[in-house]
Amino acid sequence: MITTLPIIALALVPALAFNGDHLIGTTATISELGLRPSVSALSMIPVEKMDIPQQDWTDRLNEEEEEEEAGDGNSGKQFVVKGHSSYPGMFQHQAAILVNTSGGFMQIICGGVIVDSMHVLTAAHCTLYMYGNLTLPYFVAVGIHNLSMGLLNPGSQMVAVDYAINHPRYDRDAPGVPNDISLLRLTTNITENKYVKFAQLATPADGDFHHKLCVLSGWGYTENGLPDILQFGYQFIPTIDECRRFWAIADDHGITKKRHICGYYYPTSGCFGDSGGPLTCGNVVAGLESWGLSSCSGCMPDVFTRVSSYHNWIQKNLV
Repeated sequence: MITTLPIIALALVPALAFNGDHLIGTTATISELGLRPSVSALSMIPVEKMDIPQQDWTDRLNEEEEEEEAGDGNSGKQFVVKGHSSYPGMFQHQAAILVNTSGGFMQIICGGVIVDSMHVLTAAHCTLYMYGNLTLPYFVAVGIHNLSMGLLNPGSQMVAVDYAINHPRYDRDAPGVPNDISLLRLTTNITENKYVKFAQLATPADGDFHHKLCVLSGWGYTENGLPDILQFGYQFIPTIDECRRFWAIADDHGITKKRHICGYYYPTSGCFGDSGGPLTCGNVVAGLESWGLSSCSGCMPDVFTRVSSYHNWIQKNLV
């Protein structure tokens, strides 16, 4: 059986500091899907023909490779799953979504995208603690690079969430988890600085990003557990038909061009805790991490909510 899960996770950490022992929380399956014979894999194109994402990180990656060759102990500690550690200010539009428990702990549950001074986008399934049986206060942290440093990160800020606006047609139990998008309204303003910038969101005019090389980022689980440093990994964008052929081994994947954008770059994968975080293509946020294989093995494409399809809905709710 293949199990697809919303990529949400709990990491219990002391309030305002974020450091401390990480405790694994609970997750729930969306569905358990039957198997059919596998289909042919995606036809890839050479990396040198792809667009370079957001920034030129070549020097930074070369430094990491040199450090590993020097034997400083970093070898094998690559994250998102099989990704890389970011550097401060690399993803200025990245937000962390937290809930405050009765025990005085902040739970890091998801990622998010800073839209403007009063709004953050995330996946609708990340709001389950707000609307479920357990109602917890939500917070958004921005400008965070190293979780163990918490608000000691330069330029970092944390503000409370006033309320969340989930898409009215979001359905976490339907195939494909349609309309998995939520707009969080904050109680106080986020201020832009060297480490915090409002995102440029994709619009229909930006196209479908097919066969581009994009980047996902987040603090979700890695092959070595939960990281302190914000992680990133590359994602090649297949067409929806190519993505559906991958997921055809599942009986009912529910992937549509209108609602979804897929990312695949084996063995890199998002994982629990990366939900709601950005898929960045060039200088725009094209997707929000929604769901994928529970094994986080990178064998199947990650599935993201296609941001451009919700441009009008987002603008309508920016009040």
